[in-house]
Amino acid sequence: MRGEAEVLKEELRLRLSEPAILFASGVSAAPTMGASEAFEGDIEAAARTVLQEAGGRRAKAKELLRRRTNGNGAANGKLNGSEVGYWRQLGALSLLDNTQDALAAYGRAADLAPGDAEAQMLVGVLHLRAGNLAAAESAFRRQIEVEDDPRLDGSAPRDVARHVPVIE
Repeated sequence: MRGEAEVLKEELRLRLSEPAILFASGVSAAPTMGASEAFEGDIEAAARTVLQEAGGRRAKAKELLRRRTNGNGAANGKLNGSEVGYWRQLGALSLLDNTQDALAAYGRAADLAPGDAEAQMLVGVLHLRAGNLAAAESAFRRQIEVEDDPRLDGSAPRDVARHVPVIE
């Protein structure tokens, strides 16, 4: 599966290098600083686990992840310890094919882990790439809040938060 992870990461790099939706301001690509490494980490996690279980079949792996996240933790407010990771892996595998599916999965991961600055950054990058400027700004602002609030569990490096563009 190590080779499979490398193939998927290369597909992901190509996908992230594709131009995002053209914005009115003429910007034709969204920043991926720090995000590429995080997306690749989620691909690695999927390759070590669910892709192996699925025999290397991406569609089957996504179905397994959907089953694992269906109804787990959300109803009683408690996570099973893996649900955020499952959503992120589903998002990374989905990003290879469909940005909207990836955005939905990463959005759910960010909702479940509001104190995770990296999750907020990833949602912001995906919203920006999809042309959802207000939602991207909100996610980036949340990322900065998480980084600046010592009571929250910020997990992204501080310098990533400092280089996030403010969209006006």
